[in-house]
Amino acid sequence: MLANIKASREARDLLASKHPQLVRLYTEFIEPRYQAQEHARNGFIVKAVPFLYRAVAAQFVLELTGCFYDCNRALFNDPREQHLKEAKAMLESVARTYIESLNEGERSIYDALNEQERDAFRICRDLAFLPEPERPPCTFFMSFNQLGDRLGIFPVQAQRIMRQLQGYGLIVVVKKGIKRAVGVRGEAGIYQWMV
Repeated sequence: MLANIKASREARDLLASKHPQLVRLYTEFIEPRYQAQEHARNGFIVKAVPFLYRAVAAQFVLELTGCFYDCNRALFNDPREQHLKEAKAMLESVARTYIESLNEGERSIYDALNEQERDAFRICRDLAFLPEPERPPCTFFMSFNQLGDRLGIFPVQAQRIMRQLQGYGLIVVVKKGIKRAVGVRGEAGIYQWMV
């Protein structure tokens, strides 16, 4: 048991050394949603990869699924290489089916965007279509820090991407966010998805 705990901590520390923001995403997106179980490694891949593709930059999906394996390796029989091979195949499949799930107009827009804008498109669109009874339809909230973490970039770069999406007409600001400062509680901006 002690070895399993140490292996889990080492896996998170390794992830933090390569991508500090991913540890927060791992604890926010993976740990509360997915329970590692014997003989259920593939089931994790089937559920987690489609979710992560819509929640973080595509480049981080394999990092996060690899960390899950490393944190729980005592439960799995297959080697890490097999786990990542299957996760990569699932990611490629999800990328294809995601594009196919878009209507013609959305697909044209998505194809015209650069890679970071596509990642932001998926994240914002997914948040906008989450059923939330306390929010108007097609609205979502997102801080530049949150988007920066999900994309692996600085908040100021995330702000530029959000402004670019606004400029394209994909989103509009419903309520401007408040920057965190001494004595001021930060608040994420609220946006409406327009596509």
